[in-house]
Amino acid sequence: MTRDNYNLTWRVRPAARSDLDPIVDLLLRARRQAIPAIPAPAHTDDEVGRWFADVVLPERDVQVVVDPDRSVLGVLVLDDSWVDQLYVDPHHLGKGIGSRLLSVARERSPEGLQLWTFATNHRARNFYEQHGFVITDRTDGSRNEERPPTSSTAGRSGEPVPTASPTRSVTCSVPETNPTASPARQSSRRYVSW
Repeated sequence: MTRDNYNLTWRVRPAARSDLDPIVDLLLRARRQAIPAIPAPAHTDDEVGRWFADVVLPERDVQVVVDPDRSVLGVLVLDDSWVDQLYVDPHHLGKGIGSRLLSVARERSPEGLQLWTFATNHRARNFYEQHGFVITDRTDGSRNEERPPTSSTAGRSGEPVPTASPTRSVTCSVPETNPTASPARQSSRRYVSW
């Protein structure tokens, strides 16, 4: 099946409470698959599940990509203009799911987007850079739970993308955003992986 035909078989919709277990399962599998490019989760599987149930689903804009069997293939969590989470099922990478979710994020936050990635997560950084994001900030990781260097990015077409050293982090945003979020806001970010 070609990528274009594959895209016709799934749809994006708001997450429902019944999606909780499949979302948490996808997030944990995607994170584990991405090790060592990203660190292991700082919380237990049960803590992640409770956080999604008690905080994420009730308080954030959560979108999922589902296939005809209603299996969750990808998840996007928006917190205002922040891409708080973007995960794709590891078995479905490279099929346009992440790009579609990012497109939905842009539709839902037309004023711009911001996100964090781990500096060592080259796959995620390349993905966001290919979608017009640029690095706007780098940290040493001391303000995040996992502690490795992170990057904040913003999408601004035409600007050069600085390279991150392995010991520094990076921030990303998209056009017309304020890339200088307060330190308290930055330290509260969950870091995006793809």
